[in-house]
Amino acid sequence: MKVGKYFVAVAAVVMSFIFSTTAYAHDSLYSMTHKVADTKWDIFEGSTSPNRHSSGHGIYVKCHSSLADYGAFSDIEDCVTGAINAWSSAQFNKTYPIKISRVDDTYKLSSVDTNNEKTLVMICAVSDTSEQYWAQTMLYGSKTTCYTATDSGQHLKTVRINLNAATLGDGSKTRTNIQYTLTHELGHAIGLKDLSSDFDDSSFKECLMGYQNWSMTKPSVYDVNGAAVISGKHNTHNQYYYKSRNATYHEKHCGLCDGYVLEKHTKSGGKCIYCNRTLS
Repeated sequence: MKVGKYFVAVAAVVMSFIFSTTAYAHDSLYSMTHKVADTKWDIFEGSTSPNRHSSGHGIYVKCHSSLADYGAFSDIEDCVTGAINAWSSAQFNKTYPIKISRVDDTYKLSSVDTNNEKTLVMICAVSDTSEQYWAQTMLYGSKTTCYTATDSGQHLKTVRINLNAATLGDGSKTRTNIQYTLTHELGHAIGLKDLSSDFDDSSFKECLMGYQNWSMTKPSVYDVNGAAVISGKHNTHNQYYYKSRNATYHEKHCGLCDGYVLEKHTKSGGKCIYCNRTLS
């Protein structure tokens, strides 16, 4: 992302284009695709790279001692707590799909944790004057480890979020900006992509994973929908609605996540009984 001359909360990964469609990789969602312009969420799953995200079985968050080296991060505990609470209290279809909790800064994953494919996120501080990013979720690199790859990609075991003191901590950013950045970056650890490859795109400003709303400290309903899909908590489509595609097909959309499948029209009385398109 970019705020004026600043890059904000950029995951160190290749980002998707708005008009791409991506196949779900969870078994129960294989047949569904989605258009980011419709769903207003996108995920690190399917045929696109990278395929790294949490397993959906729980995320632990701890802080590194490097945060204490920068005065701008003196309120980091409150910001971390706010970001965790924002995700853990988010509801999808009357359920809480994301499990994120704070752990002690010395915490290490136990055998029980690894058996359940828990993700441990370390929040660190760096001072990088060579780039203008605010933060990076390091989905690749020596500090990132993954469990055995599955059809839905690689589930993260350990991953690092770097807050850049040279920009985010330069005195011009507010505590709200820091909490926004942390909440956004946790979205990447969950498995959510940024919503555009264009850093000046304001199309998704109502979304946490979109741009140009740097006071947003909670995920929108769209962000939560994507989190429910990537975590596997949304695995049954229903509440369908239909959009005509062409003279042969319509899109059958899930009313919860906005993913869709293509179906042939069913004609009755000169129209499709589902999308109401007039048919010859």
